[in-house]
Amino acid sequence: MLAAQHHRSIVSMLGSLAHGGLFADTVGSTRVALLTGSQNTAGRKENMLLAASGEAGIVIGTHALIQDKVQFADLGLVVVDEQHRFGVEQRDALRQKASSAPHVLVMTATPIPRTVAMTVYGDMEVSTLRELPGGRKPISSHVVSGEKTHWIARMWERVAEEAAQGNQVYVVCPRIGSEDDPDLEAPGGPGEPIAVGPDESAPCTRSIK
Repeated sequence: MLAAQHHRSIVSMLGSLAHGGLFADTVGSTRVALLTGSQNTAGRKENMLLAASGEAGIVIGTHALIQDKVQFADLGLVVVDEQHRFGVEQRDALRQKASSAPHVLVMTATPIPRTVAMTVYGDMEVSTLRELPGGRKPISSHVVSGEKTHWIARMWERVAEEAAQGNQVYVVCPRIGSEDDPDLEAPGGPGEPIAVGPDESAPCTRSIK
């Protein structure tokens, strides 16, 4: 899904410059190819050919890009979004598809320990995006205690209210159920799971956007 979103965004930003080799192309335009494992065989082969021939100057994809059969005509820049989803050897495999060392940009907004360690000790030049994209609505975050069942009921009412107005609501639960570890008790105490959604039992953080 993320790869498809990036593909749509870049094609939209480039406009006619993304139509290289097509009827609507302009001088200096190129193709933007999308390669994912969920594509059908014909679509995957077409995009692999666009990448290998150089007809596609920009190739966007998932882990499918690191498959042995995927080749690039002249790989000069590698951008890895959500880099914590890629292992060290996977990122190396992508870099090795270039005839000479390409420029590499890794991106993440997830402060997991490995990402922090790479940023601090990985001999990287760090760029920080401190502003939200233009037009982004402010986000309101609230912590709802699972110990107060009437708060849970009101939370879902507010979710419905915001959704009815066309807004987005994200519910973040730190733990789903207690069956994975019998030594862990549900937030409401032994035998008292807190109903916060279908088959779930954990206090939630609610963000309204």
